[in-house]
Amino acid sequence: MPSGSGAMPRVAKFLVMSFRSHAMPGLRDERKIFSCLKKAGIVTSSEDIRGGYRLSRSPEKISVLEVTDAVEGNNPLFDCKEIRGDCALFEDGQPEWACSGVCGIHAVMLRAERAMRAELVRTSLATLVTGMARKGMPDTFRSVAGWLADR
Repeated sequence: MPSGSGAMPRVAKFLVMSFRSHAMPGLRDERKIFSCLKKAGIVTSSEDIRGGYRLSRSPEKISVLEVTDAVEGNNPLFDCKEIRGDCALFEDGQPEWACSGVCGIHAVMLRAERAMRAELVRTSLATLVTGMARKGMPDTFRSVAGWLADR
């Protein structure tokens, strides 16, 4: 495990595990999530007697986007159904201009997705840990770090 604050890697591991509550319903099983994270190279499995998983890199080098994409896949935020061809405003079929290019709603959603992904790639697991520690949770932070250290 790369060096850093003693509690940092363990708490970052805890945060990776917490993504399970935000995962797609089919991926709420911890084993499936860790399988996805291992396949993406975010964690490695331990072969020692205690077993389990460890982060493969320091938490500063793992983005929230990497974890999200590993667990949920790089799926679009918005699934455009392209319904413009069935618009009730045009009784005799759609004029070409009505269906050309990206529709306004889809364009907004594409921009929102780019902004979201940019923020997720800028945010590392270490940033999440630091934010958690700053929220006035030092006792909880130490407790979680201690719990993880015992595992």
